[in-house]
Amino acid sequence: MSTTAATLKALGLTLVSLTALIGIVGFYYVKKMASSGAKDCGSSVVLKCIKEHVFTLKLEHLNLISLTPDLQKATHIKTLKLSYNHLSEHAFQENFDFSAFTSLTRLYMTDNVFTTLPNFFTTISDSLTHLSMSYNQIQSLDFSTISHIKHLQYLNLEGNQISRIVLGKSKGPTENDLITAGNHNNNNDNNNEYKQEKGNGVNLEKETDKKLKIDTEKGGNIVSLPSLIELNLSRNKIRQLPKGKKLQFPKLELLFLEDNAISCLHSDFFSNMTNICTLHLENNCLSSVPDDIHRLIHLTDLDLSNNFIDKSPSFLSSLSNLSTVNLSSNKITSFSPHTFRPLTKLNALFLSQNPIENLPEDLFHLPNLCRLEMENSLISSLPHLHHAKRLVILKISPLLSKFPYKLSDFPSLYLFDCRYNKTLTNIHPSFYNLDV
Repeated sequence: MSTTAATLKALGLTLVSLTALIGIVGFYYVKKMASSGAKDCGSSVVLKCIKEHVFTLKLEHLNLISLTPDLQKATHIKTLKLSYNHLSEHAFQENFDFSAFTSLTRLYMTDNVFTTLPNFFTTISDSLTHLSMSYNQIQSLDFSTISHIKHLQYLNLEGNQISRIVLGKSKGPTENDLITAGNHNNNNDNNNEYKQEKGNGVNLEKETDKKLKIDTEKGGNIVSLPSLIELNLSRNKIRQLPKGKKLQFPKLELLFLEDNAISCLHSDFFSNMTNICTLHLENNCLSSVPDDIHRLIHLTDLDLSNNFIDKSPSFLSSLSNLSTVNLSSNKITSFSPHTFRPLTKLNALFLSQNPIENLPEDLFHLPNLCRLEMENSLISSLPHLHHAKRLVILKISPLLSKFPYKLSDFPSLYLFDCRYNKTLTNIHPSFYNLDV
């Protein structure tokens, strides 16, 4: 054993822990420089303490407004964290070349002041797997800037102001390459205003198309991200999404589009992303879902709550792997008799805030149904529940007048919620031992 190794052993340090210590000391040094009064400590300071065996560089909460080309000397790093600063697309000098970072796999720039994807993305290495630019001020998303990153797996653009998505260079705006929304400053106000107008019978889809002079047949490039697993575009200002044939995400498993103002999805929207397991479209303005949703045979988690869906969601019967379905706060009035029969893996179903009058009996024969919520609906009676042995949480309609069951009929029941019901007077005393 060498003298150095013996010394390290005597001090209780291994090579791994020493490497970690160097990284911690380096980060502490940068933090100290930033807290000493420098408004922008810059990146050149960091280079004094970066070693070639340090692969993660964390420059967060440092009030950075720019990064100098000196940072390019740290091209061996694999993870670069630049979140919670004041960086914008102008933070990088023209001669800053990100292509030198051939080992970079993770780049985090959350909570800065970017208004668009910076130009250096066009030269960034395709080794990048994780990219997060959530909670910036991005208004336009140009997919052609990142479409060459073939190993990209996670893309997070949540909480921006995206109202326009460009799939590639074209002569003008088309339905295929633009996603357009109103120029409102607040995402929730944008969504609520749009919902109010739609609820008043205004055909905003046609009005928007007229204003943009959309050509529904021409233009638009194909965007292919063959390794993408998770895409988060939630909490933006999106009203329209492009045709599915233009988006090729064959490995996509998680798609988050909630809290936008999306009014429609093209009939082929899911044609090239059939591997989706989790789909969140809550808090939008949808009145229907595309026909090809039946392609999502791996789907387990579906949230369509707080939309304008008014038709019976018969598409559910083709999604036999569903575990959680949230349809609350829509305008659904009924279900076809055998909608739920194939959903043998269904664990939780949320139907509250819908004008539903009755439920099909097949629903209560599902072997894994544990949670059922139907508050603020118009359901006045239920089918026989003797087969619903696995119910853990049951929230009933305020109009339900009879519930002729004992607690022993539901051996797994933990919560029975009837607080909004003023017509149900014959609850069996055994339920009083529950959280009722």
